[in-house]
Amino acid sequence: MIDQPKRRSERLNRRKVTLLNKAYEISRFCEPPTKDEIRLSYPLPINLLSKDIEAQIKKKSTCDSNTV
Repeated sequence: MIDQPKRRSERLNRRKVTLLNKAYEISRFCEPPTKDEIRLSYPLPINLLSKDIEAQIKKKSTCDSNTV
């Protein structure tokens, strides 16, 4: 007996399933971004940088010492 070809929709469904499985497998191996990549993508606002915070603290301490 000759095997009849499978229906076209069955082949398409299997291709879709295979594609989804491969996409899932690839996504498992993707690495999360490093801290440096995150810092470059989302830079801190200027007034929240460590040097600016230190300058604000120094400014407050000099103002407090002058008023006392």
